[in-house]
Amino acid sequence: MPYASGKILVSWSGGKDSALALKNLLKDREFEVAGLLTAIRSSDGRVPQNYISREMISLQAESLGLPVDFIHIPDKCDQMSYRSKFLEALKTYKNQGIRHIAFGDLFLDDIRDFREDCFGKIGFECEFPLWQRCTKELALSFVNSKFKAVITSVDRNTLSEDLLCRTFDKSFLSDLPVNVDPCGENGEFHTFVFAGPIFKTPLSVKSGDVVQDGNLSFCDIITKEINPTKLAAAMS
Repeated sequence: MPYASGKILVSWSGGKDSALALKNLLKDREFEVAGLLTAIRSSDGRVPQNYISREMISLQAESLGLPVDFIHIPDKCDQMSYRSKFLEALKTYKNQGIRHIAFGDLFLDDIRDFREDCFGKIGFECEFPLWQRCTKELALSFVNSKFKAVITSVDRNTLSEDLLCRTFDKSFLSDLPVNVDPCGENGEFHTFVFAGPIFKTPLSVKSGDVVQDGNLSFCDIITKEINPTKLAAAMS
């Protein structure tokens, strides 16, 4: 199979960094986004870091107009298990001639090194569209680009649970302690994006149950029915 040099996959968590990375790639003439890859737990079908359900990821993909492929990982997923599951999934895309995969990582060198080592072993090149961008500027860029996101998880060692389910906006950013990264790159918080310039239509969402797991608190995000006029006003 010929090498499809322009096609790229995007590792998609459903959060703001994934959305910004995808936005950059959609404008990049070097690449054609072939689809999204999302790792979910086999037990409950949720993205581990932000507790987003498979159903909500599917709704995002539908609005983005892109296919999504779910990679089922064990609940206690170490690096070896992660590597095995991802490499197994990527073999199909390699047979299609795809050799690029993108991530929304910002500045954690150990994670980048792991990804490049892991996927490079089977001939994939890793792209990092947001790498070493100033996280304060990146956070403001997300807001100013009219993206809409909600906080789905917080680490209670660094943030109050009161910030859970908040909209990711300038008000939220101003309420963050000075020691917390504006993009939550150290795991302080995670998000779910429900609208923005790369979405064909915004998703109607509301917060569901709040659950705790160790020092983490998660807010389930579910769909809701909303008056289209009110939704349009909220997006303006």
